[in-house]
Amino acid sequence: MAILTAILIPILVGFAGIAIDVGVWYRERSRLQIAADAAAMAAARAYFAGDTTLSDLQPVALAEAQSATDSYLIGTLSPNSPVAIAAYPSGASQPTGITVTLTSAGQPYFSRLFGINAVKITATATAGALVSDACVLALTSANTQGISITGSAVVNSPDCSLFSDAAGTSSGYVCGSANVDALGFGTVGGVSVGCSASMTADEQTNQPPIANPLSNLTPPAAGPCASQNSFGPGYIDLTPGTYCGGLTISANSQVTFQPGTYIITNGTFTINGNTTIVSADGVTFYLGGSTPGGINWSGNTSSNVLMSAPTSGPYAGVLVYQDPAATAGNTITGNTDLAMSGTLYFPSTSFQMIGNSTAGPTTVQTQSGVGINIVAQTVSVTGNATLDTGDPQPIGASGAGAQISMLQ
Repeated sequence: MAILTAILIPILVGFAGIAIDVGVWYRERSRLQIAADAAAMAAARAYFAGDTTLSDLQPVALAEAQSATDSYLIGTLSPNSPVAIAAYPSGASQPTGITVTLTSAGQPYFSRLFGINAVKITATATAGALVSDACVLALTSANTQGISITGSAVVNSPDCSLFSDAAGTSSGYVCGSANVDALGFGTVGGVSVGCSASMTADEQTNQPPIANPLSNLTPPAAGPCASQNSFGPGYIDLTPGTYCGGLTISANSQVTFQPGTYIITNGTFTINGNTTIVSADGVTFYLGGSTPGGINWSGNTSSNVLMSAPTSGPYAGVLVYQDPAATAGNTITGNTDLAMSGTLYFPSTSFQMIGNSTAGPTTVQTQSGVGINIVAQTVSVTGNATLDTGDPQPIGASGAGAQISMLQ
């Protein structure tokens, strides 16, 4: 017994030592996960604020990881690659999140006696923009019709949903002989479908409201006023800049908008009838100033090509941005036929499609990431208007003003 005890005591002590080391490693793993979560949130905030190079996010993530654990992990984090940054989904050119992986070395104390070297410990976390499948969002919380589709209007939204933050039983209102084909129709209140209208959509009523996904957008700084703000008829080639007192394109014009940001202050952005938009690729129209105006695109205005928002920069994905101080409503009316892709953002006012107006990518242009998002206080499609949302980038995933949360 004495001999057996002498033999077993070192083994038992060794196993006890290994158990202690394993407990320390699990504690390190837990602390590393806390650090990874904090680092992912910090990296995602920085990314969606405009630091678009993934390598730029490494010092941000490392600083937050160290801060989250009171620098406890300093010295144990792998010196060669303590922080790994990756896009989420993996390899995405326009990621909706950032994945952070931290690597640490678990030190062997007792287990070193058994030839066990440092143990590699990793923790991974992903944070990014909260993404909704809604591509038409009414922000009003009043007891009113947040989204109204009436007359003979048609709304085609098979790849995304409609959502109204309005209260009341008619938060979403469909009437007349309107036809709605949507992935879903969500409301804080209820959905009312009546008259001779038809709707194919997954109704989800009494839902929590969706917060404004672009609430953190920062208005661009206005520059010197352009020499004129009214153009046409004829061929027009416009460049980005500040257009004071509004911007008017006269009837019977053919207009090219060069890529960039158009700052339109203290007046309406008007495109009159029989105007053809020859090119508008990578543009953002900002409506601001002390008395911001709205858009009024009317009568037989059409676009030869897709009007599209920028794919990078502070206004990535935003085609029209009206300042929250605005009170002027926004209309697309008449026989307007516009192929568009990007977000139409009217946070404090209404958006209306009236008459025989049509908006959305054409069948040829329809592909993943191409389509219209509408964010407004209220949204109305009436008359013989047709809204085809296409398959747009999810609201909140474009980078500007995104709400950040842990994704996994």
